[in-house]
Amino acid sequence: MRILLCAIIVVLLILPVQKLFSESNYTIEELLEMPLEELLKLKVRSGTLMDIEKWEIPVALTVIEKRDIEMTPARNILDLLEIYVPGFTYVEHYKGARMGLRGMLSDQNYSFLLLVNGKNTNLKYIHGPFFEIINKDLSDIQRIEVIRGPGSVTYGPGAIAGIINIVTINGHEEKVNMAAFSENLLYNFNKFCCDTQYETENFSSSLYFSKVKSAGNDDTKFWYIDRAHGYGYGFMNPSWGNMDKGTLPPIMYRDYQENPEIKLQYCASFWQDYEVSARYTTMSQPYITQSSQLFGQDIWSGIIGRHAAIELNHNHIFSDKLNYQSTFGYDSADICEYCYYAGEDYPLEHASQKGLSFSENEYNYNFQLNYSPVKQIDLAIGAEYIYEYYAPQWGKEDDSFLMSFQSPIHFAVMDTSSGFYQVFHEDGYATLIDEDISCQTYSIFTETNLSLHKYFKLMLSERFDNHSLAEPAYSSRIALISPLNKDNILKLSLQKSVRLPGFMELFSQYYLDSGTSEFEELKGIELAYQRLQNKNLSLGFNAYYNEIDQFAWLPTTNVSGLAGTLDLMGLEMEVQYKTGKSQFGVNYSFIEQLSWNSTFNDTALISGLDGEIIYIKDNASNRINNLPKHSLKFFWNKTFTENFRFHLDGRFAFDYQQSEMLDKFEAAHQEYGNPVTITELEEIISALEDHGYAQPSFTSDLSISWKKELNNLKFTTTVFARNLLSYNHIRYIIQYWENDDLRQYPRQCGFIEEPLDIGLKISCSF
Repeated sequence: MRILLCAIIVVLLILPVQKLFSESNYTIEELLEMPLEELLKLKVRSGTLMDIEKWEIPVALTVIEKRDIEMTPARNILDLLEIYVPGFTYVEHYKGARMGLRGMLSDQNYSFLLLVNGKNTNLKYIHGPFFEIINKDLSDIQRIEVIRGPGSVTYGPGAIAGIINIVTINGHEEKVNMAAFSENLLYNFNKFCCDTQYETENFSSSLYFSKVKSAGNDDTKFWYIDRAHGYGYGFMNPSWGNMDKGTLPPIMYRDYQENPEIKLQYCASFWQDYEVSARYTTMSQPYITQSSQLFGQDIWSGIIGRHAAIELNHNHIFSDKLNYQSTFGYDSADICEYCYYAGEDYPLEHASQKGLSFSENEYNYNFQLNYSPVKQIDLAIGAEYIYEYYAPQWGKEDDSFLMSFQSPIHFAVMDTSSGFYQVFHEDGYATLIDEDISCQTYSIFTETNLSLHKYFKLMLSERFDNHSLAEPAYSSRIALISPLNKDNILKLSLQKSVRLPGFMELFSQYYLDSGTSEFEELKGIELAYQRLQNKNLSLGFNAYYNEIDQFAWLPTTNVSGLAGTLDLMGLEMEVQYKTGKSQFGVNYSFIEQLSWNSTFNDTALISGLDGEIIYIKDNASNRINNLPKHSLKFFWNKTFTENFRFHLDGRFAFDYQQSEMLDKFEAAHQEYGNPVTITELEEIISALEDHGYAQPSFTSDLSISWKKELNNLKFTTTVFARNLLSYNHIRYIIQYWENDDLRQYPRQCGFIEEPLDIGLKISCSF
């Protein structure tokens, strides 16, 4: 099959690639000088299959331009989205950051889609957005387009919480050569990057490279509870807790095993309609866990990843009524996770010390036709084929392959001689996979835009996805768009969006012969209103209701099935002001859980009188406990002179839902507990609240940059401060103990107190 696909690639190299987000014909400087009135009337392709005016698109969209990025002290994309995107937040999980938006936040990021130049880069095994989101280099990004809410009907299964599309710099948009260096003193990372352009009459190209090395911050204020092992609570250190079993805290933003972050991208355009792009990125991160002492050294679990992709794009205009786009590409992700299961029984690099060692590979082809028979009708139709397979890491043999699946499979290996098989099979933990692990997806998508009246437009969108390990899925959207006049617009959309379970669950269900999986579904309705008060001032309002059938692995039946139905509603309000020299924005978001109908028992346990175990019904009824109900944000970007710029932002959040969990357990212990557990929990809750847990929080960032030109060199220096003024600003850790339907909270939980962070960035363009 792979040989056939490689042959198809060679044959189809004359074919093209689709860009789901259209590019503007304006230069960067022209866009920066445009008032809001003109920007909102530009045609874009965001959340749709066709170009329509930005203020008419049937999705909630936030666009972050290059200058907006440069002016912030953001460490990575997550920080950047938290500054500019209404309601967006993230918390920490012991395996990495977890994103939250519109009430959707879980221990995996698979409800979000992360695109790079329109290409889906999610890790399909389980993690979802994996590469790019924590990379500390943002210099290659031209803009970021964020869709708040579902979008599977346009982008495919998975996009039920939001879509993040990174548009990178290339020879079309920015014809400059650049080199830059920056240093962060708090987290001890430094970055070098460079970009060069080349252009002739019929050919243009760009090459970008960056490398970030980070020693991290070894003085992290990591506050942790570990009642599961009796370690007590407090700031982590080697002697903390009531059993003297604490360890060193994790080193935040450190390269794992000294593997730096690298980005390498090459783009070339030729023959007017064709473009080839290749991108390579790496990532590494230690897990936020306690350390271990092995072979006389402190070590942490962690993960290392590499991702490479190549695409050929074609965009051909047959006439003013018909155009064609297509994409053919290949991408591969290489993953290695170290868990040190074997302790000192085997060397640290031995196969038995790893939790994952595999590559995720994909061939994909899609095409799309857009046709406008008359002025009032726009049509789009397209199809996509994806073939994905899982294999050993790049350049390694079958005996290195290891993937983790749901119980009772646990670990899957490809070779009986591998270290995984020898170590784990005796205990029944490993399963031999003696053939390729693969699957494929066929998709068809359509969209119709009807201008029925100057005050009424109708957009109909549909998508059908057929995955070989899942039931067929159908997504749809009906959008009613009413430009009330040239300054006011009203939009109503109804849609069904789907999420495909991760490959871990799909293959587990297939291997255990328990049938094909269904899709998780979101059914929603959204009302949006936008008003242009004048050419520089815009007011926006969004109200939404979502009903989500949430899926989880059900060990009793060995299927990925319905865990419960969550009903949510929310509001978002935005005010934006923009001139050629200044941009100001303030936004407010509110979310409310209306109901959670669980298929689980959702019971919790505590130690009662005389050590008796007490079960409490419905402990997990609050599904948004890691999100604040209310979030208020503002930002101000000001260009005082051509060479002097200023940025200020602030975020205020309150009514955190963790307080409900604490109150529930305190009441349970007061009624059922014994004096020891009552006293312990009271002390824990008091200490948590003293350090800001579940309390209203505020933080602000500031940066100032200035340019200096010497001959043909342009130097830019930026001084920044993160958390300049802050109150109760902590980063939560999702980590609580649970076993099947039983939970105990706060048995294991924690947070990081984020400190003042001052740094310097220097760049040079020529």
